[in-house]
Amino acid sequence: MSEEHAFNATKSVASELAAYVMAVAQKHGQQEAFELLSSAFDQFGRRVGSMIKEQLGGKELNIQNISGIVVSILVEQGFEPETIEKTEDSVTFRIPRCPLYEGCEEAGAPAGEICKYMAEPLMNGILKAIKPKAQHKVIKYRTSAEDHCIEQVIIE
Repeated sequence: MSEEHAFNATKSVASELAAYVMAVAQKHGQQEAFELLSSAFDQFGRRVGSMIKEQLGGKELNIQNISGIVVSILVEQGFEPETIEKTEDSVTFRIPRCPLYEGCEEAGAPAGEICKYMAEPLMNGILKAIKPKAQHKVIKYRTSAEDHCIEQVIIE
């Protein structure tokens, strides 16, 4: 699948999901909708992470292995992460284009909130299942489609 195709597929799914979340928010309140979203994506992330861990077959993981897994996941979803800093216990990425942000914009949903309650729990669920001391953080959220995010993978 081409990068553009992956981007557009993720953008489309994000738009549909964001529209659904906003409908749930209208009926049950925004906080309840976002808490349900967070719980669902944390659980999904843990299942995905468990499958990845099983595929790794007990391989010892360091920050380079873990950041490689994160990059693979992001690329499969149409993101184009750029590594901007590496230390012995962290890797920081710049995300110049975001299908989640653009999909949320199409649905009229707050992209930053959707990211906070969906993407972060998903990535942290995956990482916690793979290596409990690993963590994903969003350092900077984009403010427009033309802006960028800064994300970091850390091993404590």
